[in-house]
Amino acid sequence: MPDGSEYLKINIISIPEKGKANSELISWLSKRLKTPKSDITIISGELDRCKKLLITSPHPSITTALQALAEGK
Repeated sequence: MPDGSEYLKINIISIPEKGKANSELISWLSKRLKTPKSDITIISGELDRCKKLLITSPHPSITTALQALAEGK
């Protein structure tokens, strides 16, 4: 990103209507990170393509799983 922050690009199939795409994004991340959906919250960009998420899971494996996703594994 222009500010130097890192991001993941995730393609979602659901249409952005009535929160369906946001729900699919949270479900997808929940499965990949092996954490409950309730630990993932969209904190900004709910109606935009670019979103900021808050992941509150206490598991240290979350960082490793996010790095693996960033590397395309």
